[in-house]
Amino acid sequence: MSAEKLNSLLTAMKENINIIDSNIQEIFLKRLNAQSDEQYANFTSEINDLNADEISNEIAPVVDFNEDQFFVPKNIPKFKNGFGSIQDIDEFIVVFENCLASNGLNPSTHGARLITNCLSFSDLQWLQNRVPNNSTWTEIVPHMKEIFGDPEKEARALNQLWNSKMYHNETITEF
Repeated sequence: MSAEKLNSLLTAMKENINIIDSNIQEIFLKRLNAQSDEQYANFTSEINDLNADEISNEIAPVVDFNEDQFFVPKNIPKFKNGFGSIQDIDEFIVVFENCLASNGLNPSTHGARLITNCLSFSDLQWLQNRVPNNSTWTEIVPHMKEIFGDPEKEARALNQLWNSKMYHNETITEF
């Protein structure tokens, strides 16, 4: 959740709580001037109703607790980080997103949090120095491709495509 959205939620909550507080104070003043025990009991009941109904609606958790916030898949891939790690950034991103999805985690939601478990310390520093802390996975991916990608990869692939030739007796489908 962005800081701006959180601030606007908290501001709205504070305003609503202030309104409820002033309503309770009004009822307290009316209760002080009650003419009978019945009126006093009615005002007390009104205060209790405000407390139970309205305040509980306003004071709610802004962020719901979710166990997925702390789950780290055991089979999470590594990028350029030891034996068996993936060296190509495009391949790593596909495998990483598939790993999250196969563990029931949405890459858009959990990718930014879990990427730190996949990188070496120096690569993580490179990434953190170039990407704002509150970035989403969708915002991080282009930075990762820029930082860790092979600038020659696309040129080599295009060159290979242009230089490919059909062999003698090779069908178009085989080509």
